[in-house]
This record gives sequence, structure tokens and C-alpha cells, in this order.
Amino acid sequence: MRGEDGRAIDTQQIFSGGGTNYTPLFRALIVQRHNRALSDEEFLHLLKAHVDHGFALIKNDTSGFKSEDDYIDYLVELTRKGLEQRTEESAPMIETTPAFGGLLKLQIGWENDAPVSVEFNRRTNNYLAVTGKPGSGKTQFVKDLLAQIRQQSDFAVNFIFFDYAKGDVADDADFVEATRAEVVRLPESSLPLNPFARVNVNSETAVKGAAQGFAEFMESGVKTLGNLQKRRLNDAILGGFEMMHGTPSPFPDFEILRQEIDTQYFILNNWKPDTLTEIVRQLTDFKIFSKSDDAKMWNSLTDRTVIIDLHGLTVLREMTAFLVLNALYRELMTMPDTNVSDGVREMRTIIVIDEAHHFLKDKRRNAILERLIREIRSKGASVFLMSQSPDDYEQQDFDFAELLEFIFLLQSNAGATKFLQNAFGLSLPQAKKYFIRNCQSADCSRRQ
Repeated sequence: MRGEDGRAIDTQQIFSGGGTNYTPLFRALIVQRHNRALSDEEFLHLLKAHVDHGFALIKNDTSGFKSEDDYIDYLVELTRKGLEQRTEESAPMIETTPAFGGLLKLQIGWENDAPVSVEFNRRTNNYLAVTGKPGSGKTQFVKDLLAQIRQQSDFAVNFIFFDYAKGDVADDADFVEATRAEVVRLPESSLPLNPFARVNVNSETAVKGAAQGFAEFMESGVKTLGNLQKRRLNDAILGGFEMMHGTPSPFPDFEILRQEIDTQYFILNNWKPDTLTEIVRQLTDFKIFSKSDDAKMWNSLTDRTVIIDLHGLTVLREMTAFLVLNALYRELMTMPDTNVSDGVREMRTIIVIDEAHHFLKDKRRNAILERLIREIRSKGASVFLMSQSPDDYEQQDFDFAELLEFIFLLQSNAGATKFLQNAFGLSLPQAKKYFIRNCQSADCSRRQ
């Protein structure tokens, strides 16, 4: 037999022992695993993949060994149990992020030389929207609120800031220092995050549910990803979980997913490249997310304050934010509800999206925002949205403004009168009067 590089491979030398050639047995096992007949070339490719995976498992298992006795004990256990059953321990679960229980009283401006404040986490829905033309001060206003929240909570309330525009937030050294934020610049660095994590890998039902949910989520976020690609993605994710089962990091990453998809498409079935292969190729080529064995991999998103600089990405900006938002949603939904004492809800984290119109105007993408806004409030989380036009918040299938407790208008256009009517309960004459009187100035803001 010959490998992909054309060199001959003596399978008899590899699999012979005690005078018996075990090649047919191993071939039968691999055929059964992939449920189809294999050519010699396909068999060798898959055989190499399985052998490499086995060596990777052994390397991970033995990386901390310090004596020969450790290796001997390990090899004895390996021969008794095999790689897949060598440990009975459950995969470690991510701890719940502690919540801050104090009242957050934020100053939002001045009126007649007196400060105007709001009790942020005493509201039913402490979600916030800011709209205004470029240069109106949206980002600076939100940064000021975030700095107040971090300092008042003694840095216990975190935030994830998606910096879409020019990387200005990530470049603001004073803001980064004031909030003690970590900055991740893409694609210069990789996000030390695994979107496939936080699954009970010891439950077959949980793994199948996670694969199906992720495939459906990807279909909802990619316009050209159809049912066929969704099924193939589901199968690839399941294969990735099976490949990583029993390893110290028992979750597939995008590198593993790409291996599974490439095997499906180009080794086993000779399928043509499509949207799915292109998406996974870009995510791995640009190394947007770290590999699962990265020593600096985050165990959680909600326990840290991070500015994700997306402005250097092009077609992957929305996809990357989409994947991180989904990871945040799944993480928050595994946590218990936070307590409410004297009307004050405990807080864990805030999700901040600059240039939110990238999501609000896209029916497929805004589904993740709708899900977040509807469901994470009880988990001690909040959403801040910034957009240029008030119309962005009122979509055909869902009016985001209805569930936003705090709404601020900064130098908006004439179309803001309709938004003022709906958001603030004003009549049309009142809205026009308010707009003409206040919104032509440099400081036009009001709380709902």
C-alpha cells in the first residue's frame, strides 16, 4: 500500500505480531467505524488519523510524568482498559460566576447643574440602547457607564465589549486601565475560547443535543448554509466529540472540526467545497479561536472583562461575534438565577455590542440578540446596544425597544420622531416638539 505522499507503507510490518497479520482486523474496525467500504488510500489516511489521535492522547496523559514508574503504571492500565476507558473521571465543569449584590447607581448626565442618576440594577430589564449619528458620543457615553459599573462593584461585574468600529475602544488606554479590561485583537491574536465547550461529554444525549443545537445555530447565522450543510456539520461535530473523548480537553475545536469535515468531503465522499467548508477554512486559517489544548484557554466568559477588537476582520466579524454570543448565551443558561433583594438584582456581566445594526438588520443574526434579551436577565446579565439609527431597533418580527429599559438618543435624524413616540409613549406633536427642541443640540439624551 502507498500513503498520500506516494511512499510505500508496509502494513504487514506495522500489524504483524506472533506470526499473524492483523491488517484485515484493523481494516474491518475502521470500515465499521466509518460505515462504508474503503479504498487502500482511504484506509491508510484514516488509519494514520486514528494512530495520530492515539499518540496525541498518550502524549497528553503522560506530559506530567516524572519517573519511569509513572510510565509503567500508565502502560499497565492502558493494556487493561484501552485508551477510551483509561479514566472514569467526569470532565470538569465550569464553575458558576459569582454575582455582585450591591446597588449600582449610575450618573447619566446633568440637569440644571445637578447630577442625574439611575439605579441600574433595580429595573425589571436593565438593558440599554444608545442611538445617534457618528460623532455624537455614543461610545464615550457607554464607556463612562461601564467604568462606573466596574468601580462601584469593586470590579466584580464584568463585561464583554465587541469593538466593531476602528478599534478605538481597545486603543483607549485610560478606559482599559480604569476597567481593568483585557484586550484581544483579531486576527493578530486568537480568542482563547472553545465555542464547543460546556457540554456534559459523559452523556451521549447531551453531546447529540449540543451538536444539533450548534448546527442549527450556525444555519440561523449563515445565509447560504442550508439543511444539507447543517446535517453534515452535525455529523462532523459528533465525530469531533468522539475523537476528543477521554482527553484532558474533551471538546472538539475548529481544527478538529475541519479534520472531520475534510474527511467527509474530500476523503470519503468526494463532495465539492461549499459554504460550510469555506467558513471552517477561514476560521482555522485565521486562527480566530485557539486550539482546545491551549494552556491559556478561558474556562469561562462571564468571569472576565474583555474588549474584543473585531475591526481588523472583514467577512468574519459577524461570524466571530455570533459564535461568542452563542457561547455566552449557553454559559449563562447553565447558571442559576441571581437573587433579587429589595428590588435589586445581583449582577454578573454585561454584553456590549458596538455597531449593533450589523445584527439588528439581519433576520438570521438578530435571533441570537432576541434570545439573549428575552432570557438572560434572570442570570444577572445585561445587554448594551449602540447603533446609528433608532429604526434599527424596530424590526418586522421583533421590536427590540420594547424590552430595553434605558434608551438614549444622541443627535439623531428626523426619523427619530417615530421612535420617540414608541419608546417614550409620546404623541406625534410631543415627539416632534421634543426632537426640535432638544435633539438638534450636541447633547440629546433621555431615559425611558
